[in-house]
Amino acid sequence: MVSSILDKAFKKAKKVILSREAKIIFFSDLHKGDNSYADDFRHNIKIYKYALKTYFDQGFTYIELGDGIELWENNSFKPIFETYKPIFELLEKFQAQKRL
Repeated sequence: MVSSILDKAFKKAKKVILSREAKIIFFSDLHKGDNSYADDFRHNIKIYKYALKTYFDQGFTYIELGDGIELWENNSFKPIFETYKPIFELLEKFQAQKRL
């Protein structure tokens, strides 16, 4: 069953062509939460926002590998979005330029 799910995801996955000139940044395990005591991301928001803006300005493509949003610990995406709205707005800029 797992193999079938992975095969299907692989077939539908976006293909990214890498070249020597490619500028790509990978992030993983951000765990953005609702800014409560259990939110592991809140301590890193300033440096992440600075890095994200810098990478955007320098023409990088952003790839998030997983565990970006902490939906296991939060029943709703809304408080996470409201807490990190400026971050989601930056990610939206990446998406608008097809670099997300």
